[in-house]
Amino acid sequence: MFGARWLTLTALLLGLGCSDECHDIGCGSSLIVDLAPDGGFEDGTYEVALESPESTMVCSFEVAGGAVDTSNCDPSDGNIDSAELPASILVRYFQVQPSTLHVTVTRDGDELASEDLTPEYEEIIVDPNACGGPCTSAQVILGW
Repeated sequence: MFGARWLTLTALLLGLGCSDECHDIGCGSSLIVDLAPDGGFEDGTYEVALESPESTMVCSFEVAGGAVDTSNCDPSDGNIDSAELPASILVRYFQVQPSTLHVTVTRDGDELASEDLTPEYEEIIVDPNACGGPCTSAQVILGW
């Protein structure tokens, strides 16, 4: 009796989780730039500029009392994830995979870091429907 119920439940779950339709959910090629100052982020107005041969993204954000406000950043270029504040802030580029990247970070107009980075992309399989190809992703770290 238990075996038949288990088999029916398994077949039902597999049937619900699979489809013949392919979707792009879960797959987004990206580049993550991890901004990681040694002492964490101090309060102030920051600007991060990410320049590559393909595109430029400039974003300013405020840090005050351990909280970050990224409302001045244009979400069409990418986004900023401050979940790791004050240790680091992640800047995500979507659908952009530059071979080289120049990153500059300023706080209240003073340059904190400026560096040329070379991302190393890896293929990752994120395909809930098992019907698409792999995505590529990379993460680089800029510390100061």
